Formats: sequence, C-alpha cells, structure tokens
Amino acid sequence: MNHFVYVYGTLRPGGSERHMIPGTLYRVGWFPGIKIDKEATTFVIAEKVQVDDAGLARLDAYEGYDPNFPETSLFRRIPWADGFIYEYNDNTIDREVVAGGDWLAYRKQERGPMSDMVTPVKRNHHDDLSDYCCGLPAAEAVGVDDTTQERAA
Repeated sequence: MNHFVYVYGTLRPGGSERHMIPGTLYRVGWFPGIKIDKEATTFVIAEKVQVDDAGLARLDAYEGYDPNFPETSLFRRIPWADGFIYEYNDNTIDREVVAGGDWLAYRKQERGPMSDMVTPVKRNHHDDLSDYCCGLPAAEAVGVDDTTQERAA
C-alpha cells in the first residue's frame, strides 16, 4: 500500500507538491521539528511525498516514532489531509524558531539530505509558493496571504 507523507525538513525533495501547514517550525539540532497549531498565524512549508509500507516503516525509524509507544517517541506520526505528518513530541521552550517556516531556505539547501528515502509527488501547474494550505487548495484557503505565509488578521 502507498502512503502520502508531508515532510518539512531533511526529507524534503525540493521539487514536490508544496503545502503550508499551520504551526511553528523549530530547530531541534541538525533537523527540524514542527508543532502543528490549526489556529496559528504562521505556517511551515512542507512537501507531499509518497512511500510504500516498507518506506513508512523506515520513516518511522528515522523519525524516532514507535507505533507501540507514541507518547514517548521523539516524533508522533499523525493523520494530516490525505496522509501523515511527523510532529515533534518534545518541549520546544528552548528551541530556536525557524523564521518563515522553510527548513530548506533556512539551511540554504535545494533538497534535504535524506530525501532519497521518499518519492516526490509531482507539483501541480498552479504552484507558486504552495499548492495547498491547511489541507485545501491554496486558492480556497480563505484568509491566507501567500506572500507572508501568515493568516490575515
């Protein structure tokens, strides 16, 4: 079975269908972690990728997610739109916020170093900043200003 996963850091291929996820991106070390907040006024740039069952198991291991003990895992795999996203599962009080929510721009990279673990989902023809926001096509995401990545007040 194939699964869609929304990746925002070291797994980003840099050419896949982009999405804006409401929340905050943190620098956790050499990798980022997202805290999703559906009421957030900031967004994280993620890309939609695809993996098979074995690939999902590899991502679980890479992300430090144990489906038998999600509450103590470094990341939790949670449902998002038509797939999953890995949300950071630890305290972020002393973590640096990645301004703009774009890990690749922050690291000055075109693609994440571990992006070979996933298969990109092709971009749609209307991709400017992102194809989708908050699980909706970007054109339908009411109150979102794509130039600032912030929800209009």
